[in-house]
Amino acid sequence: MMRWKRSLGLTLLVGGLGLVGFQRDARACDNAVFSRVDLGIAWAKRTEGKLNRGRNKETVEAVLARHPRVHTMDVTHDVIGNRALRIMALAVVRLHGEVAKAKGFPSGTPEQKQANLEWSADRLRKLYARHPDDATLRCDLGEVLAAQQKHWSEAFELLDNVEQRDLMVSPPGYDALAKIRTERHQKRPAFLAAPGGELDRLRVELEKARSVRMDGKSVPRPMNAKDVARGRAQAPQTTRSARYRGARIDI
Repeated sequence: MMRWKRSLGLTLLVGGLGLVGFQRDARACDNAVFSRVDLGIAWAKRTEGKLNRGRNKETVEAVLARHPRVHTMDVTHDVIGNRALRIMALAVVRLHGEVAKAKGFPSGTPEQKQANLEWSADRLRKLYARHPDDATLRCDLGEVLAAQQKHWSEAFELLDNVEQRDLMVSPPGYDALAKIRTERHQKRPAFLAAPGGELDRLRVELEKARSVRMDGKSVPRPMNAKDVARGRAQAPQTTRSARYRGARIDI
């Protein structure tokens, strides 16, 4: 009987230690998941800050360092990945499609630069399609489409909408709208173009003034609690051993 009790006690002790170890591993795994997402959020804020300050080349380098295959990435439910696509698309357009030494974005010819602009338009269209009520994405898409004259009609509709509602978020958005407003009458008959151009003149001056005043002060895009929670739920699981080996954490 005494041996049986000792055996039972030893079994319970080993089992309890195993349970404690499992709980520690589970907590470590949870912490790693949170770390992956929180690091991704921090990266997005830093990189978007570069974009808002006009450091477009540095922005491209930052995106490629984290997402070297961004050219083949598509819009998904990945919050951080989608943010990277938005940042990259705007940086490419602000560089006029000329993305030097960027894998997947050759820009040695006018056709290649045009293809880069089309890539940006495609990704922003898809992001906006997911969030059609997002005025910031509407402004972003308008800016990207304004880089190509064939999309000016659509770009003007988007940008004029956000300006009328006082929701313009960046100087390039004002600049794009002013450019379209200035040039959209040139191909119309003179008796129609002159009155329209005069009506737009004061609007153009106002938009340019607002762009100058807003320079370097683009509206940031903080992630709300819902975005963070969704990102954490989607973050790939990792193990404690992976963390302690110093594995690089990417999203």
